[in-house]
Amino acid sequence: MSARIDLIPLQPGDRAPNVVLDAITQEGKIALDDFRGQKPVLVGLFRGLHCAFCRRHIAAQARLDPELR
Repeated sequence: MSARIDLIPLQPGDRAPNVVLDAITQEGKIALDDFRGQKPVLVGLFRGLHCAFCRRHIAAQARLDPELR
């Protein structure tokens, strides 16, 4: 990011801005806008698959997936 923007924290009920992130389960990117108007979205931020803690957390989230849906 080369341009600096003034950040204003989101408040409950605010619409999240579109962000584009690396996809963990597929090649490419995903964007929040891909999910607008659908069910709520849970966003997890991880260092990467090289991180043992992150891999455990991702596996735990995968086990919870049916309940979250």
